[in-house]
Amino acid sequence: MKDETQELMENYPVHPLKTVDANIKRCMVEMGKAKAYAEREGMEKAERRRLAKMAYRLAMPPMADKEAIHSYIACIAHGIQVGVFDGRDASQLLYAAQVALSLMREEKGRAPVGKRTARKGRA
Repeated sequence: MKDETQELMENYPVHPLKTVDANIKRCMVEMGKAKAYAEREGMEKAERRRLAKMAYRLAMPPMADKEAIHSYIACIAHGIQVGVFDGRDASQLLYAAQVALSLMREEKGRAPVGKRTARKGRA
């Protein structure tokens, strides 16, 4: 018999969806599925909530490209609104997204996010 983590991992997204809304919807759908599973299994309220949060997190898009990172950030913002992330977790995930965007810009020869560059004519 599979445990709940194995079952959730089977639905882990390999590819981000095309739109921000679709990615947020996937997170919410997976959260709902996990909650329903937990209820069917007779889990306590706290355990149902933990499982639902885990499903939401696992359904977030991988940070494969710029658009996926934008969706990832939107999922974090929405997750804050629905109580999936607390301030500390959200801050860490947003920082990870910032680093990913910075690395993508560096690979393309642009200045990284948050790094100031001198303007022409100014010292």
